[in-house]
Amino acid sequence: MKLAVATAATLAGTAILAGPAMADPTLKLTVDNKQHLKDDGSAQITGTYTCTAVGRVNSARFGYLRQGEVQGDAPGGRGMLTCDGAAHPYTSDIAAPVTFPYQLGPATVDVTWDLYSADGSTEVRLTDIPVTLT
Repeated sequence: MKLAVATAATLAGTAILAGPAMADPTLKLTVDNKQHLKDDGSAQITGTYTCTAVGRVNSARFGYLRQGEVQGDAPGGRGMLTCDGAAHPYTSDIAAPVTFPYQLGPATVDVTWDLYSADGSTEVRLTDIPVTLT
């Protein structure tokens, strides 16, 4: 079962050159309610993304994991994503914090994704999503 879902879509823009107006890509994100705590104290954040655009789009992806006063972040991931309207799994690795390692139990996740294509751009943000590290 997916715990959190966010969507973003905007209306079609006006083309400057002759040709049909294109809609910005749409994006839907989920975060799984159970996340994996690794032996080294780092964590894996998993979920799915679904987007619509023409084929593959550029993306920028950021994630944060908090557990009490302990917070870590995933280095900004960039790359191409397939946007075909189907759900695709994703994984973000969150490094173990320097001061205190993550522990089994409740935590919260923030995820921000940006999509860029010839059709436009879209940003989706999920904040303070409760998860359990298992």
